[in-house]
Order: sequence, then structure tokens, then C-alpha cells
Amino acid sequence: MYSRKRVRTVENSIIEDEEDLKKSRSLPNNDQENENNVCKISTPTSPVRSQQSLQCVENVMITPPDEKKSFIKKKKYNQLTARQVELSSLSDEIILMIFQYLPQKNLIICAQVCEKWKRIAYDESLWERIDLACSRLKSDQVAYMLQRNPKVLRMAQSEFISPVLKTLPPSVGDLICQVQYLDLSMAHITRQDLAKLLSKCCNLRKLSVEHCVTDIAVCASIANNSHLQVLNMSQCYLVEREGLEEILLNCSELKQLNLAWTNLQQDDIDTVCKLVNKDIEELNLSGCGKELLNSNIADLVSQCKSLIRLDLSDCLSITHAVIDIIINNLDDLQELSLSRCYSIKLPHHYMKFTAMKSLKYLNLFGIFPKHLEETIKNSIHPIEFNKNKFSTIARPTVGIRRSSIWGQRTHD
Repeated sequence: MYSRKRVRTVENSIIEDEEDLKKSRSLPNNDQENENNVCKISTPTSPVRSQQSLQCVENVMITPPDEKKSFIKKKKYNQLTARQVELSSLSDEIILMIFQYLPQKNLIICAQVCEKWKRIAYDESLWERIDLACSRLKSDQVAYMLQRNPKVLRMAQSEFISPVLKTLPPSVGDLICQVQYLDLSMAHITRQDLAKLLSKCCNLRKLSVEHCVTDIAVCASIANNSHLQVLNMSQCYLVEREGLEEILLNCSELKQLNLAWTNLQQDDIDTVCKLVNKDIEELNLSGCGKELLNSNIADLVSQCKSLIRLDLSDCLSITHAVIDIIINNLDDLQELSLSRCYSIKLPHHYMKFTAMKSLKYLNLFGIFPKHLEETIKNSIHPIEFNKNKFSTIARPTVGIRRSSIWGQRTHD
């Protein structure tokens, strides 16, 4: 009733305006266009035309407030639907390019939209780098993470809920992950779970298991990576000769090896010095205490002529005779650390290093008092003295580069 009354009111107004127009035909020239527009809209010339005019007026009438709101909402909904249709019509390649700009936590949300988005969101190109450092990982999370097949994987200081990979889905059961850079430094993981996790990784190039328990089973899993180039086992527990022997015999491409503070015994040291790759470039045997002898160093440098960085800090049994052995065999050595090697006490023994043209850094922390350090620094110039307090051999994260491991970004 409300709209019909409004229609009649408007119809009467149109008729009154029509009579006024008939009375005043003489309008100015500049208003002729406005007059024509008014006549086109409001002048009914026939019953059919009048009916059409009324319908037109009804369509352009001001609707009640409730109807107006519903009309606006419907219009916005239609526009949104149109946009969704356009997005769904995009090719997989275009959507994949869009997903490349999203963080991985948002990709997981996108994978829940539909099957098409799930397939695209789990494309391997979007999961080449995964950073799960300082996380708490359950068994199924580790399995599905391996299923993404990353190349760079960081899980340093992460806690693994045991047992890891106990119930594997069919797609992960026989999976061999293609990860090449794996950082498990200071991870809270049992030795059984560590061995099982590493058994899924046979294409590693660089690995860090610092401060983990590495028994014979773990070493056997590491030995499956025949192309391994960098291995960081510093501060590891339960390192035994059999495990080291298996690694050194199978990983013949090792370029960097860190065995610092692993409580190596005399037999373990003999195995390392005799079986290590002849082309190794960086080696850390610090913290061996009284177990490392001059004879071990002689065996090592006689076959490893390519050494560039060597750390023998905290080895208490080596004497000044080692200095001559190193000078005569390592022509490419650039950095040498003999910190806290208290059996080499006299400053003039270290002056011999000036004969090594390749040597750039000499670290002798904790041996001499302050006034003697300044004297030695001036005597061995241009060799840099006590520049590197901590060893970076085979370590994944160095200095302020906390978002990368071995120079590889862990996230985009």
C-alpha cells in the first residue's frame, strides 16, 4: 500500500507539471535541452506509454529504508562473487606465482580452501627452505615436513616428541628426502629418533648435529651420505671409533670436519688422522686434552696438504715441535689456532710462523699475559693476532647471519 500511494502521488505531480508546461511554452533557448529531457521522462502520450512511464517511475522511486539496505548488500555480494569466479578461472601457474609471495604459514591456510589450492600450495618449489628452529615437533609434523621435500632445513634447538616417525603415512614410508642442508644443532632428540630421521636423508651436503648423541647407529645413518662435504659434530656424545671409521670411509668428499670437545680417545684420534679425506680444507680437533700427540699431527699434515684452517686449541700434549711440522707441510694454511696449548710456552717459538707466507691469522688465547701479547702481535706482523676467539669451522650459523645456514637462506 505504501508504494502504490507513492506511485499515485507521483502520477498526479506529473500531470500538474504537464499542465504548467502547456501554459508556459515560451522558455529561453538555453533551457530547451532541459525541457526536452523532462518531457522524455514524464510526458505520457498513450495508455501504453503511460503504463511504461509509471513502471519507470516505480523503478526509480526512493524505496523504504529496509529495502534500500538489502539492495545495496545484494549488489556488493554480486561483485564479490564475480571476483571469486575470476580467481578460480586462473591457471595453476598464475596461482603458483601468487603463492610465492606468501609466507609458509599462510600457505597452510590456503591449502584448506579446496583441492586445487591444496595441490598448488604443496608444490615443492614453495617448500625448498623450511625454518623450524626452536619448535616443538610431533611425529606426524616431522613426517609431513619431510614429505614437502625441502632442500634447506633448519631445526636447531627444536624439541622432538618421541617417538619420531613411528606411524608413517604410505606416502612417507619409503620416502628418501632430498634435503641437502640440515641443521640439528642442540636439538632435543633421542639417539634412536636421530638415527631414524637421518636414515631418511641420503643426499646431504652439509650437516650439523652439534651437542647431540651420536652413537654407532647415528654415525651409520650419516655415512649413507656419500657426497657429504661439511660435518659439524662438535660437543657430541658417545662418539666411538667404529662410527667415525664408517663416516670417514664412506664420506670421501669431506671438506670441513668439526670434532671439537667430543671426548675422543687415543684410538679415535688415530682413526681420524689416518682416514680423513686427503683433500680436507678445514679441521677442528680442539679439546682433545692429553690424547692428541705430536705423532698424530705428523700423520695428519703429511697427507692433508690442502688444509686452510686448523684448530688444535686445548690440546695439552703437543709441544713446540708441532710448529716445525706444520710449517714444513702446510703451504696453504691461512688460519691456525693453538689457544691454551700450555706446552708451547716460549714466545720465540711462535716467531717461526712469519716464514709462512700464506698464514693470515694466528690465535693464541689464554697462553700469555697482556704485555707479552702486544709484543708477539708486533713481532709476527702482518699476521693477524687473536682475531677469532671462537671457531667457525663447519658451523651452520656464523655471526649475525641468523636467518641462514652455510650461506643458504632458511626462509624467503
